[in-house]
Amino acid sequence: MHRGVVGRRLRRDVFRAWVWIGGIAGLVLLAASAVGIAAQPRASATPVAATPAAAAGGNGFSVYFLRPFNSGANISPFDVVAAAQRDAAPPPGEEPGALATAALSALVAGPNAIEREAGLTTKLPPDQAFTAVTVADGVATVTAPAAFFAGETDAELPPRLAQVVFTLTAIPAIDEVLFLGEGGEPPAASAGIDLTAALGRDDFAAQTPPILIESPAAGAAVTNPVRVRGTANTVEGSFQLQVEQTVDGQVVILGATGVQTAGSGTRGAFDVVIELSASAAGPARLVSFQVARNIEGDPIDRAEVPIVLRP
Repeated sequence: MHRGVVGRRLRRDVFRAWVWIGGIAGLVLLAASAVGIAAQPRASATPVAATPAAAAGGNGFSVYFLRPFNSGANISPFDVVAAAQRDAAPPPGEEPGALATAALSALVAGPNAIEREAGLTTKLPPDQAFTAVTVADGVATVTAPAAFFAGETDAELPPRLAQVVFTLTAIPAIDEVLFLGEGGEPPAASAGIDLTAALGRDDFAAQTPPILIESPAAGAAVTNPVRVRGTANTVEGSFQLQVEQTVDGQVVILGATGVQTAGSGTRGAFDVVIELSASAAGPARLVSFQVARNIEGDPIDRAEVPIVLRP
């Protein structure tokens, strides 16, 4: 078994065991007169059975693009990963290498129109070619040309690698990704990243937003209640999820819930549902933000995922 795989799997199992799913059921009230938003109804965070990140849509799979992240701490925005969903995939039971190849092909194709409108981008060029993908002992080995490991600046490579690592490790059989050059040897270290060792999600903390929503993805059609899955590393392990819709120029919060994960400094998984007010349908937004406030009193790390509500 590849070195590091056993350790990573053990950490992942311990991590999952310590994460408690759910949140603080409560009424989140906003002063409509102060912010122009209607008060939202009561919503609850209901624990549900955890599922692998890749199994978000039947036979579909996840791919990871990038979105700008602004921490609000006088730091220039930078790219973090953002999940997208693709429906076409090999049949259930197909060997992991085939699913990995399909996922990489979808990743290279880039964001669709809805995802681009939502601000998703990619660091992979449209002519990117991966010449071989194999999976064994939890490690996906990806062979790529030299151009994949190069860039105009060192800042380009980490998010590019993160896109591939997050996409492939969303497949349950894959824990890490080992990159090889066309000659079959690991490339030399680049942008401060040791490419001679297999890489996992933990190696890309800087490219992971504090609240990573893995499902639903941008443009997804959802029903009431809305199931939301992902991971988070937030102040005191708490953050807020809410579904918003604009009606006659006013922002209406259809449902909201507080979520508690593992605590500050530890990334924890969450899998919750949000109960919506009756008869909600049409375009909406899934919004996440930390409970902590910035110096102006606004929520920090706010992010939106466009969704479509089905009655």
